[in-house]
Amino acid sequence: MSEVSVPGTTTVERDGNTIVWHNETFDVSVGEAEAIDRAVRQRASEDGVEAVLVDNSAASGAWDPEINELWKELMEWFAAAGLRSATVCPSSVNAMQINQLARQTGTEETIRAFEESEAAAAREFVGLDE
Repeated sequence: MSEVSVPGTTTVERDGNTIVWHNETFDVSVGEAEAIDRAVRQRASEDGVEAVLVDNSAASGAWDPEINELWKELMEWFAAAGLRSATVCPSSVNAMQINQLARQTGTEETIRAFEESEAAAAREFVGLDE
């Protein structure tokens, strides 16, 4: 069985010291989410990477619970690696959920979610210029 690839609706690129991870949809399989996880961890492990910007602003719906658990583990990995992480969310509810999770895990100083209207603040949080 071949390994599943990152879906075409997702990009993981580097911009200076920041990994920019863009999702156009939340409709991905668990295998695709695992491929995204591997790609993000690989890029975030590169020398000089200090932060991750997750742009979910174009996505709609919600991640499956199993995928949410994968993202929770990835957020914990970011914190353990000393990476700042900002997520631009498609809704205020989504942003509140991520920020609540960060508070529950004690990572709110390094992991934050922002509404789409706060994208500039998210970029600033991870050290990217507007």
